[in-house]
Amino acid sequence: MSADAESHPDLEAEREVDLGRVWRSLLTRWWLILAAIVVGVVVGYLVSLGSGNVFQAKATIYLGQPLSAAGSAQLQSYQNNPSTVNQLARDPGLVQEVAQQVDVLPGKLRAGISTKSVAGASTRTGQTPLVEIIVRGSFRQKGADAANLIAQSVVAQVSSLSAAKIATLERLQESQQRSLASIEQTLTAIQEAQADPSLSSTDKLVLSTQALTADSRRAQIEDDLAQTEQNLNVAREVEAGKVLREAVSSKVAARSKTSGMVVGGIVGLVVGGILALAWPRLVGGLRRRRAA
Repeated sequence: MSADAESHPDLEAEREVDLGRVWRSLLTRWWLILAAIVVGVVVGYLVSLGSGNVFQAKATIYLGQPLSAAGSAQLQSYQNNPSTVNQLARDPGLVQEVAQQVDVLPGKLRAGISTKSVAGASTRTGQTPLVEIIVRGSFRQKGADAANLIAQSVVAQVSSLSAAKIATLERLQESQQRSLASIEQTLTAIQEAQADPSLSSTDKLVLSTQALTADSRRAQIEDDLAQTEQNLNVAREVEAGKVLREAVSSKVAARSKTSGMVVGGIVGLVVGGILALAWPRLVGGLRRRRAA
């Protein structure tokens, strides 16, 4: 063997021997690893059961679908993007305001706020206009109240465009209704005037012409009013967001039983592996103590 080979030992071979020794130790004491996994799973399950009272409240909101002025095309905006809900619901200013109203610490409330898109409700672009606002914590009725207040605030913020459109349509509706009422009054006056026996033929002809004009105008306004009311219904029911279901608190496990068991099993696996590797030293130490 050369001097070079003697001065540079085969580190790769030593590494393989060490790994082989570790692997054999784990296989030899598999029962110890299995026992640690079982104990970890049981402990994880018990911890998930006994981790205190936790309540959860879910409010379901509809974000609304903004439409063009003619109502023939969908518009894509922050309103129908579910990510908007999470940003608005966890806004520090809103959380602070809601926390004061329901008498909960802001940090504690914010830690329990989450949002989730409702599965199965998708628009043509793949976005989801149905979203759940979830409040989770040790508070029961306060959690439901907070979820409802947050839902109402989010709906009001995402519906600003539709709210402006609804206000415009309502003003137009009122104007058209006033015009109809005025025309009805005009027609009534014409009918009363036509009943006057002393009226000349010329005056009767003028009144008849005015009645025809007013009646034609009334028909046109009635058509316009029907279209306005239809657009108003679409804006209220389709374009505007709304709270579909108010939150009600229900008791839930503080931790998921499945996740608790999985985490416990992983911890047991790691601890069991360490015990399996350290077993010879532990046993040797006990024997030396007994001998002493």
